This record gives sequence, structure tokens and C-alpha cells, in this order.
Amino acid sequence: MMVFLESLVTCKNVIIRWLLHSNTKVIYNHLIETELKEYAALFYSKKHNSETWTRAFRELRAEQNLLKKYDLKLVEIPSNHAKEKGWKIVKNTI
Repeated sequence: MMVFLESLVTCKNVIIRWLLHSNTKVIYNHLIETELKEYAALFYSKKHNSETWTRAFRELRAEQNLLKKYDLKLVEIPSNHAKEKGWKIVKNTI
């Protein structure tokens, strides 16, 4: 039965749970490709490649409604000619 329940968890759900339980206040692309990937494999038995997690993160940022449901907001950090984008996690936005 546990395998069935794990299969119902989507990539976006895993990302939201990762954001809620993350100790970091800022997320960068490399964290999505490494830490999120390990978190999903460990806690949800979800094994996807880095591109899948990055795509799901982009979709989540674009729609924002699911983030609002969990009182989360992602604010893009202005880059000073940095090669990598970053987002500040704002919790309890209500």
C-alpha cells in the first residue's frame, strides 16, 4: 500500500515539501539538481533526472497558486552577473 501512496506524490508536491522543510533561505539551481534529487529519492522513492526536477520547479514558479496554498512565495534574487539564478523562500506570506 505504501508504494501506491508514494506513486500519487507529484514532483511539484515533493518540491513544496522540500521548500517547507528546507533549512536554507535561498534556493539555487545546483540545490535543485542535487539536494532536491537526493531528498526525493530518500523520502519519496522518486528518482528523476535533474532536468525533470528543474522543469517542475519552473512550472511551480510560473503558476504560483500551489505555492500560495502552502503560504510560500519565491522571490528571485537579483543577480550581479552571476551565472546561476537564486530564489529567496518567503514562508507564511498571509
